[in-house]
Amino acid sequence: MYAPVFLIALLSALFVSLVASAPISSSTNETSSGLTKRFDNQRMTWYKDGQDACGWSNTPDQYIVAISESLFGSGENCGKAITIQYGGASATATVADRCEICPEYGLDLSEGLFSFFAPEHQGVIQAKWWFN
Repeated sequence: MYAPVFLIALLSALFVSLVASAPISSSTNETSSGLTKRFDNQRMTWYKDGQDACGWSNTPDQYIVAISESLFGSGENCGKAITIQYGGASATATVADRCEICPEYGLDLSEGLFSFFAPEHQGVIQAKWWFN
């Protein structure tokens, strides 16, 4: 009679320890299983284009972004495509620059790209983005 109770208690304790030791997903939805990393509710501003840290010259109508220094690293993300979603709209852009003042997952958008989502005078939006 005590064996089933003991077994249930043991299994319950094992389950609780497994759940307690499981990693908690971050607000950026980072995964180690190859799934897409999404960065939710991130600060996005706009900047004037020109010569960028990736070595290209850009114009305001191009859909490019500058990423934080920590994501930019030594330029390994140059040319990578990302998708941004805001207010029911989405757009694809290319990483072309480094943003020295952006939060870790924040972005600086080209004028044309920011204007696609909101008027420039708004200055800042909070949006979702991910690498494609």
